[in-house]
Amino acid sequence: MEFSGFPLGLKFLLNDDSAEERTACWQLVLSAISKFDADKLELYELSVQCGEQNEYFCIIQSNNLKQGRKLSTLIADNTALWARLSPIDPVVQENYLERYLSACVLLGVRDEDGSIVPNSHETSPLPESVESAEQAKSDKKILVAIDSMKGRFPSHELAAIVCEQISNSTLCRAVPLPIGDGGEGTMLALVARQRGRIVRCSAHDALMDAIDAQYGVLPGNKVIIECAEAIGFSKGGMDASIMDRTSFGVGEMIAHALDAGYSDINLCIGGTTTCDGGLGMLRALGFHFYDEDGIETEQLCRISSFDDKGVHPRFKTASISAVCDVNNPLLGEVGAVAVYARQKGATESECLELEEALESFSKLKPDCVAVEGAGSGGGIGFSCAAFLGAKLVRGGKWVLNELNFDSLAADCCAVITGEGFMDEQTIEHDKLVKNIIDSFQTAKKPIFVISGGYTDSALNYLDKVGVWHTRCHCDSNKDEEPIVRAVQEILGTETMKNALHER
Repeated sequence: MEFSGFPLGLKFLLNDDSAEERTACWQLVLSAISKFDADKLELYELSVQCGEQNEYFCIIQSNNLKQGRKLSTLIADNTALWARLSPIDPVVQENYLERYLSACVLLGVRDEDGSIVPNSHETSPLPESVESAEQAKSDKKILVAIDSMKGRFPSHELAAIVCEQISNSTLCRAVPLPIGDGGEGTMLALVARQRGRIVRCSAHDALMDAIDAQYGVLPGNKVIIECAEAIGFSKGGMDASIMDRTSFGVGEMIAHALDAGYSDINLCIGGTTTCDGGLGMLRALGFHFYDEDGIETEQLCRISSFDDKGVHPRFKTASISAVCDVNNPLLGEVGAVAVYARQKGATESECLELEEALESFSKLKPDCVAVEGAGSGGGIGFSCAAFLGAKLVRGGKWVLNELNFDSLAADCCAVITGEGFMDEQTIEHDKLVKNIIDSFQTAKKPIFVISGGYTDSALNYLDKVGVWHTRCHCDSNKDEEPIVRAVQEILGTETMKNALHER
């Protein structure tokens, strides 16, 4: 087969390829274009397996470029649909789809009167009827700048659920802005916002099992590498001792980017399961470490010297920045081990051993121990500053600047933000949600927080600054109901009602 007109492929990410999920995708798509008056539109589907997820494309073929542009505008203006699309390349066209022509299946047509005429397809996902999704006429906007709920919903899925509820319940527009603070989800948020691209590579996880990894490239060839992509909580390894986990895969991703000719490397170092001080990362980049007898070693506590003669040849001409999700130093009561190692499964005896090992390792570069962010990523921040000559930057403020947050916020009457769990780290270590609260309060506009839970100190902080908050605990990554209830609760507050009706 071949496309005779102008095809648009709308990409969804599905956890499974069930008929119910595919039908839900088509319901959203056809509702968004229900007011489109044109000749017949041919409707195709395409499924492409990508790692653990399935890329599912709803393909609409119009007759010409003019109609295609009109369709693109309707799709982009429909926040309920747009928020559900993949954050990476949500709309693809003929040059992409031609690669998969043989796998595209004609499902039917949308007739001139808007009716759906299915093709002879036994398991067609096309809905039997489609309700209109005409866009609201209100110029009010609510910014949904929300982080992931680790182990439950990535930030783009969470933003999609919240935006859909706003669109269904109010006459205002919901503006989805998935965010990340230097940990998991940061790279996808930046690539989606800046229309970057994804590069795939081979690497190893924290237990040195081979994995397929990816990093982002933004306009201007700025590379975004997320440590959590290789050694994050979603990659597993938590059943093994923290002493056996390594950051080696992070170095492999950096090396791949350098091999590809990129020189502007931005390393997002939050959300890792490791606490090896970045030793594995350095070894993957060609650093060698030795004990007192000059024998090469991989044990932090035995290292007494190093050399960088074998470091990647492109390394010295590269510019590296480390985006830190927290501002902890490497050692001490607020260091990498004391604050975060237990969350990564470390026992009390392992915490003592890790602190001693990192202290011994840090003697190679003692001037970098107290640098803000050195304790981020289980000490990866320390190695970035000490051995890679990287500039350590605050993740929250850096990400908001890259996402053009202030400009988006200025155009909205309220913001909904949140994260998986809000605790002392959010407040004391200047994490992303606090940055958003500070920024939006400066604009004197209402802000609402959704979180899976709060510590008493976090609640005290929110009450003190006058930020409305609600708890949203999801028992599984399929349970959207608590999120829906939280959004409805927010929309029912007098504060939000006043914001939506102010002139």
